[in-house]
Amino acid sequence: MAFMKDMIEIDLDLCDGCGQCLSSCAEGALSIADGKARVNESCCDGFLHCLGSCPKGALKVVARPAEALEAGGQKGSPELPWPGLELERSALVKGLTSWPIKFEMISPKAPFLSSSELVLAADCTAFAFPGFQGFLAGRPLLIGCPKFNADNYADKLTSVLLNNPNLRKITVVMMTVPCCQGLKWVTDQAASRAGRDLAVSPYRVSQTGQFQPGMES
Repeated sequence: MAFMKDMIEIDLDLCDGCGQCLSSCAEGALSIADGKARVNESCCDGFLHCLGSCPKGALKVVARPAEALEAGGQKGSPELPWPGLELERSALVKGLTSWPIKFEMISPKAPFLSSSELVLAADCTAFAFPGFQGFLAGRPLLIGCPKFNADNYADKLTSVLLNNPNLRKITVVMMTVPCCQGLKWVTDQAASRAGRDLAVSPYRVSQTGQFQPGMES
């Protein structure tokens, strides 16, 4: 199964080559050639900051296979820096059904978010709990650290809920440290702001790899 990544595509019929989109792309993926904006897909990080910068609406989001993009926009596998990496990478991502997974990088309109269920996890949980992939079971995943970005995450998750009415259940996976409980706050805030009645299943993971359902100490 190919992992899909949100990318920018230029509608050349709408683009007038004004160049206003260029400064909004920190990766330098956008350029002007032959009087039209062009996108270098191997440089595009899918963060989509450029979307609102075009006065003509010539920028749109498309989903592309991540494997092809990692290979510099060509089909096939990128050159591997050491033998065996492809096998290791395959084992690590076997449970993922969506990409990217970082909260900051996803678009609220990403097609994979139309799923009925979502896993929202703190960054550290996959490292602390060896059985983390058991939470996935075909569900899309978002990860982040609520200690630094709770307000931004609440805004982003609100937008996700508003754009995906089929999303009904969120599994929240947190560490037992107090600051990590902010991920449950993020979920509750987003549900309230979006006016949604969600089924929320919280889990807490200890530094020793034990986990438990609910928010009890």
